Amino acid sequence: MSLHPRPVVLKDREVFTDTATIRQALAGLGAVSAIDIKLRATTGATSKQGVYIHDDVDTIDVKDGSDILYSLNGIESQALTCYHNHKMPAAIFREGAAVVEEETFTVHFGRFLGDERYWLDTDQYRNPLLELALTLAISATAGFATGTGRVSIVAWIWDEKPAVREGVLISKEYKEFTSLASGDDLTELPIDLPHRLLLVRAYEANVLYETDITQILLRANRGGKILLNMEPEMVRDIARQRYGSFSYGVELFRTDADTVDTFLHLIDSVALQALQDLDIATIDARLANRLTLQLLTLAVTPTIAKSTTDRAIDAVVHGFIPFGTLPLLIADPDDPDDWLDPGQYNNMQLVLTQGGAAATVQVFGQQVMR
Repeated sequence: MSLHPRPVVLKDREVFTDTATIRQALAGLGAVSAIDIKLRATTGATSKQGVYIHDDVDTIDVKDGSDILYSLNGIESQALTCYHNHKMPAAIFREGAAVVEEETFTVHFGRFLGDERYWLDTDQYRNPLLELALTLAISATAGFATGTGRVSIVAWIWDEKPAVREGVLISKEYKEFTSLASGDDLTELPIDLPHRLLLVRAYEANVLYETDITQILLRANRGGKILLNMEPEMVRDIARQRYGSFSYGVELFRTDADTVDTFLHLIDSVALQALQDLDIATIDARLANRLTLQLLTLAVTPTIAKSTTDRAIDAVVHGFIPFGTLPLLIADPDDPDDWLDPGQYNNMQLVLTQGGAAATVQVFGQQVMR
C-alpha cells in the first residue's frame, strides 16, 4: 500500500451559476486525508479591482445530517490553511480585464497531507456531504463576468485505510461579531473535544489589529484558570517565531493614488513592478494592510507625470497576520499530546477587549474528534 494518498477528481471544471450551492457526495471514498476545492472565474470586461473569490464564498461545509465536520466561510478557510500549511493557499490573483482568477480551498482532516493518524473515514457516516455556498460579485469593473464560474473538487484518498486511526480534525466557526469602541466580548468555547488550533480574526481595512482588539484572555472554570492573557502584539510576535512570514503575488490593475488592501495585516515589504514600458510603480504610504500606490509615467523627451490611467502592476507582498487572523498560543499543533483538552474544565471562555469599532471579528478553530 502506498503511504501517500492519491488524488481522485470528483468534479472537473464544472460550471456553476453566479449564485450557487455546490454539493458533492463523499460516500464510498473511504479514507480521506484532505479535499481540495478549486474555484475559477473570469474578471470583468474592464477590471476586477479589490474583489477576490474568497470574499464571495459564504460557507464551506462537510456534514452528515446534523453532524458538522467542517464549517467555515471562504476567508476563514484560507486563514486556517495559512497556519495549517505555514504558507498562503495556492491561488492566481488578477485584477486585469477578462482574465481567469483562481483560488484553492483545502478542507484538512489531518495535520498534513498523508497524515496516517488523523483522517476522515467516510464509511462511519450514512450520507457524508461537501456543500459550498457562494455568490460571485458580478461587475465589469469590480467583480467577475457572469456565467464564468468553474469548480473542480479533488479528494485525497488511500486505496487501503491506514492501519491506525486516532481521529479526524474538524474545523468550525464559534462566533462572529462586529467590534465596539470599548468593552469586553465573551465567547463560550466548546469543551467537548481537544483543541488543536484556535484563531481570532479581527479585520478592519487600514486599521491595525491591536487597535480593534487590545487584549486576549483565555480562561477556564469561570476565571479560576487562566490559560492565556496577552496583548495581541505579543501573541503576534510569538506566533511569528513559529510560523514565519507569509508572502503572495497579485497582478494589480491600478493607477496613481489608488489604495490596495492586501491580505496581510502586518506588511514587512512590498515589491512592485509596472508592466508597461516607461511606467514606474512605488508606494506612497502604508498602514496595516493598506497600500497607497504611486504610479509614474515617463516620456522619452523626458517628462515625468503621475499616471491617470489604470496599468498592470505585479506586486509581491511579504508580512504576517494573514487575512487579519492570529493563532492563539494554546498548544503545539504538530504534537497531539500537547493539544488542549478542555475536559478537565467545566467551561472555557475567550474574552476579547475591544478598542476600536467596526472590525469584523471571528473566532474559529480546529478540534480533534476521536
